[in-house]
Amino acid sequence: MNRACEFNEYVSIMSQHLIEESETPEFKHKFRAEVMDKLMDDGVMDSDDLNDFDDEDLRAIAPETAQKNMADFIRSEDFIEECRKIFSGKVQQCLVEKEQFKLVEALEDTMDFWRVG
Repeated sequence: MNRACEFNEYVSIMSQHLIEESETPEFKHKFRAEVMDKLMDDGVMDSDDLNDFDDEDLRAIAPETAQKNMADFIRSEDFIEECRKIFSGKVQQCLVEKEQFKLVEALEDTMDFWRVG
């Protein structure tokens, strides 16, 4: 655990973290609230339109859609590029400090200490 972190390990850690994060109730609620706020802010709908939603419209903003989109995003090249940027930034910062970016540091970045205890 106290060894240098490799890029493929970092990608695995980040993908697992994002999948687990998208399944939490907090994420589901936050996702739905952000979509509704965006629709209101963009003028697409107002408070009177909320009663006019049919089942298909509600499925589009359902948290399960976000989970599916998260899984698709994790398999995309955009995700790999984003991980590459973050990973290289962390490695560069560690090099400036004359240290290695360790596997344990990568795990600590994604660990929720409140839930673990």
